[in-house]
Amino acid sequence: MSGAAECAERFLCALFATVVKPISDLRLLISALCALLFSLCLPAQAQQPKKVPRIGFLSVLDPASESSRSEALGLALRELGYIEGQNISTEFRYTEGKPGRNQELATELVRLKVDIIVVAGGSPLIRAAKNATKAIPIVIVGCRRCTTAEKL
Repeated sequence: MSGAAECAERFLCALFATVVKPISDLRLLISALCALLFSLCLPAQAQQPKKVPRIGFLSVLDPASESSRSEALGLALRELGYIEGQNISTEFRYTEGKPGRNQELATELVRLKVDIIVVAGGSPLIRAAKNATKAIPIVIVGCRRCTTAEKL
């Protein structure tokens, strides 16, 4: 063996002996590396389900009388890519001509945490929806008796 190779071998042995030292230091080194790797691991997270928007539909009529308007709403939503039960949900509530149910049904839609309330009816129903929430947007459709100048 040449002198340079012998010198390199001695140097490596000395380096190994000083770095690793006894076996207990090696265990400590391995434990520290494992702890470091464990601490760097990010926790696994389940994919959160996508929130489905909810529409609250509030009408003064009954379901049979309101069917053409609710079908038109569904068709318009489908044209925009929203499919009932898949990526959008609609909660229908009908007062069936009973004014005493206005506030009750408007409050129920707010309790269901709808994202928007669509009101198909006159001023008392609009006022009930307005009284039920200050945060949820209210859209008024087909209100023949209401005028823009009317104060709600």
